[in-house]
Amino acid sequence: MIRSRLALVPLAAAAFTLLACGRARAQDLDLSSPGTRDMVLKVGKDGRSFRLHVPGGTAHARPLVVALHGSASTGKQTEGLSGLSVLADRKDFIVAYPDGENRVWRYWNAGEGRKDFQFISDLMDALVKSGAADPKRVYLTGISNGAYFSNALAIEYAERVAAIAPVAGTINKVVARVGKPKRAVPVCCFHGTEDQLIGYDGTDFISKREVSLGAEDCVRWWAEKNGCAKDPKVEKLEDKAPDDGTTVERWTYAGSAPVVFYKILGGGHTWPGMPAGAEKVLGKVSRDVNASEVMWEFFSKYSLP
Repeated sequence: MIRSRLALVPLAAAAFTLLACGRARAQDLDLSSPGTRDMVLKVGKDGRSFRLHVPGGTAHARPLVVALHGSASTGKQTEGLSGLSVLADRKDFIVAYPDGENRVWRYWNAGEGRKDFQFISDLMDALVKSGAADPKRVYLTGISNGAYFSNALAIEYAERVAAIAPVAGTINKVVARVGKPKRAVPVCCFHGTEDQLIGYDGTDFISKREVSLGAEDCVRWWAEKNGCAKDPKVEKLEDKAPDDGTTVERWTYAGSAPVVFYKILGGGHTWPGMPAGAEKVLGKVSRDVNASEVMWEFFSKYSLP
């Protein structure tokens, strides 16, 4: 485990490594209390912001989901987009929504990108050390740029992450070429075939080149790394919302650390199951599956040894 480089601040309930921030003073916060608060974590010389949601009930070490925003977005916006905090209250897990510098994640662990990897590493460490998070049940999800980062983090910190669920994002080809996860990581992912920002074939809207693995290649990459069956079981799911313009296939690569892919036929650069706020720009939102509920059901099956 990477050693945290954080200054310790005493808290009433636990020692937690935070800086005071304009929105809330860290020393006044009890991380076991229910609710949502915005906080700042000291990482090296930097103060890195994140939102934390803790459900009600008796305080104990809960599963942790780290939800990573897309480019030009924020943790707060991802909370609203995903509905994960509402689900956390029902299923009893905590959610951390970190913010990337300049609203972007640098998903290569080199140069300035090391700061982002260190941030997430220290955030996981701090929440575990506080007693709020169970170290054996830490999960990652994210959309778009955050999906790329969740894949990269799982490769880098495979021994610390129980499972991941990227949405509308894959793996950069360079990262895929050099990435060697230390353990098999269960994966549940979602991608729309009509995604115009992170193309289903790996073409991104900025470079217009296939600089990333396509959605199906990404799934196969993880299946190979995890030692899964070579061929997936493909199921057509019920079209629960015929008027949403999408249908869904579920591809399951069986194994002890399975890879499950939800292929959203007709879907855009969107989070399945959530409100269709910007379909004209991002494409169709499938209402045949709810990505947050599906990923939590998947996460709940896996913990670290």
